[in-house]
Amino acid sequence: MQGRDIAQVLLLHHNLVNALWLDDIIAQFNDMGWAITTPAAAFADPVYQLARARAAPGQSLLLSMGRTMGLGKFPGGERLVDDGDYEMDLLKERTQ
Repeated sequence: MQGRDIAQVLLLHHNLVNALWLDDIIAQFNDMGWAITTPAAAFADPVYQLARARAAPGQSLLLSMGRTMGLGKFPGGERLVDDGDYEMDLLKERTQ
């Protein structure tokens, strides 16, 4: 949507599974050409300063950006909805 890569933050929970596989995960990201950066550097990207069209905590970046840019629903966007809209629409269809 922005025509470029946007740095993001990867959240890993502190647990045994993540500790055991962390080296492998980092190696895979490096093999894929990803660059490791800091949260401060990632959030300095102007895309994070876009005013949200709708304040939904935990909203996906792509969904929020699409709404802010006035794209409305876009192909594949229904999978990004984490505020219940998509699921509610499906439930309504099935009960009618």
